[in-house]
Amino acid sequence: MLKRALRAVLRRARERSARRERAKLERQLTATPGYDYTCDWVTGHLDSWKRLFGALADRPVQLLEIGSYEGRSTVWFLANILRHPGSTIACIDLFDDPLFDLRFDHNIRVSQSTAKVRKLTGRSADRLLELRGEHFDVIYVDGAHPAADVLLDAVLSWPLLKPGGILLFDDYGWEPEKPASERPQLAIDLFLESRQGQFELLRKNYQVAVRKLG
Repeated sequence: MLKRALRAVLRRARERSARRERAKLERQLTATPGYDYTCDWVTGHLDSWKRLFGALADRPVQLLEIGSYEGRSTVWFLANILRHPGSTIACIDLFDDPLFDLRFDHNIRVSQSTAKVRKLTGRSADRLLELRGEHFDVIYVDGAHPAADVLLDAVLSWPLLKPGGILLFDDYGWEPEKPASERPQLAIDLFLESRQGQFELLRKNYQVAVRKLG
């Protein structure tokens, strides 16, 4: 009984602390006219992305992003690739941390492209199944890192990719000291092996990009 009461007290304390942190960030973002990010996993890829996607910038492009975090990559796609009025981006993420969820919403508002963004909250496997029947020109897989999750994201994404569309994986070279089951590389290799003859390999370094053949 004492342990249960102690756990309840600790839970309420954590909840109060989380509410205070959220309220503090809400006040901070209200006073922030520009973007607000805590990390940058995007800038190092920009030269590669410009070469991969530059030709799409003036076309109506439907993009699917699995793993959006605070929206840094989303905002870059909006500003550089999704410029056409008919372009859209669907963003799948758990959005379960209220702090990065608030930052995502803030950064999308600052981009002034809110109408182009569809925010899909939940597990990627569930949301990808719900997207059956839709098709995308670009799919960016940057969600959960365990190999099983990456492989499932890839398998479920492939039918959603248009012929001629680009599938881009992040983190192929991530944390090589970790067991293979905990990182994307094994999943990406298995997926590419299973789809031999169905794609053109565009890039294979820290990120892997393929074009789906028609």
